[in-house]
Amino acid sequence: YPTNFTDEGHYNRKGLRSILKNNFTAAEPDLRTIWGTYYQGIGAVNATITGLQNSPLEQNVKLKFLAEAHFIRAFLYFDIQKAFGGVQGLPMPLEDNNKELLPRTSGIDVFKQVVKDLEFAEANLPPVEEVVPGRASKSAARGLLARAYLYMATAPFNEAGAYEKARDWSLKIINDSYHDLNPSYEEVFNNLAKGEYEQKEMLFQVGFSFADKDSDQSSKLGSAFGMKFDDELCGGKGFALTYATITLIQKYRADPNDERGFWNTYPYFNRRGNNCQLSAINTQFLIPPSKYRRALEPDNTNTSYGPHHWPVLRFSDVLLTYAEAENKINPGSTLALNALNRVRNRAKATPLNTIDDNAIQEERLLELCFEGHRKYDLVRWGILEQKVNETKV
Repeated sequence: YPTNFTDEGHYNRKGLRSILKNNFTAAEPDLRTIWGTYYQGIGAVNATITGLQNSPLEQNVKLKFLAEAHFIRAFLYFDIQKAFGGVQGLPMPLEDNNKELLPRTSGIDVFKQVVKDLEFAEANLPPVEEVVPGRASKSAARGLLARAYLYMATAPFNEAGAYEKARDWSLKIINDSYHDLNPSYEEVFNNLAKGEYEQKEMLFQVGFSFADKDSDQSSKLGSAFGMKFDDELCGGKGFALTYATITLIQKYRADPNDERGFWNTYPYFNRRGNNCQLSAINTQFLIPPSKYRRALEPDNTNTSYGPHHWPVLRFSDVLLTYAEAENKINPGSTLALNALNRVRNRAKATPLNTIDDNAIQEERLLELCFEGHRKYDLVRWGILEQKVNETKV
C-alpha cells in the first residue's frame, strides 16, 4: 500500500502488525514475498540480457529490447534499494553472475548501477511519440535518472554533483515540447482508472488488466485505496482501507482554490441501500483517499480486483524534482519557484511568492500524495520520524 503510515495517510484496520501499518519486524512473511518477487524479476531481466547478447537478431533490434531490459532492471533495483537497501545496500546480481549467492553491494553503488542501466536505456529507447503505450521511452528513462540522482543527492548518500545531474535530466524533459501537464488534475487519474495511456504528463505507468478475470494481472488499487463504496452495484466495491491524515486534509482546506483537495480527499461515501447516492463523512478523521475511483474502471464487477493502472512517473513530479534540485543549487531560485508554481497553477492553488525546502516538501505532498513517494521522500529528507510524530499530535 502506497502510504505506509506517514503524514499523508494510515491503514485503518485494528490489531494488525505488518508493513501496512509501518509496524513490523524482519520476520514479516510479506517482506520475504516482496523481496523474492523483486529478485525473480531481476533474474528474468538478467537472463533476457544474456539471451539477447547471444542472439542472432540484427543489432538495431537487439538494442531496442536490451534498452527495455536495462530500464526494467533499473526500475526494479531502484524500488528495492529505496525500500530495503540504505547505506549497506543489497545483493546485486547482474547478467554475468545471475545465479550466484552474493554479499551486499553498497547502496551508493546500487544507485550507480541504476544510473548506468538508465543511461544505456536513455541512449537506445525511442522517443515517447514512437513507443507502444505502456512501454518504456526515452522520456521515462530521463525521468527515472532525475529521480535516482535526487535520491543520491539526499540522505544518507549526499553524493557530490547529484543535484546538478537531477536538475539537468529533469530539464531535458521540461524542454521537450511534447510533454506538458494535463490541464485537468482529475483527468490524470480518470485515465488510470479507465486503463488509458496519456503520455504527455504520464511518462510511465504500470498497466493492469482484468479482461480474463485473472487476479494475477489485475489491480486492487481502486477497491483498497479509493473512495468508500459499500454497495458494489453502485460502481464497484470500495473498502477504503486507508484514511487520509487530518494534517493533509487541513492543508488542502487551507487553500479552498486548490482543486486537488476535494479530488484526493473527497468527504463523501456510498452507503448500501441508499439508491447509489453519496452521503457526507461527518468527521475529518475518517476521510479515505479518493484519488483512485473504481466507478470509472471498465470492469468493476469483482469485489476486489480490476484493471486500475498505477502511476510511476508524471510530468508534475519532474517539475518538482527540478525545483528541488535547482533550489538546492541556487537557494530561492526564481526558476525553481516558477516550476513549482506551474504545478500549483494547474490545480488552481494560490501561487507562492518565495520558495524554500519546506515549500517544496509540502508541494510534493499536495501533488503526489498516495502515489508511493511520501515515505521515501521523508526518509531521504531525514524527517520521517518528525513528520509522523507531528501527525500523531
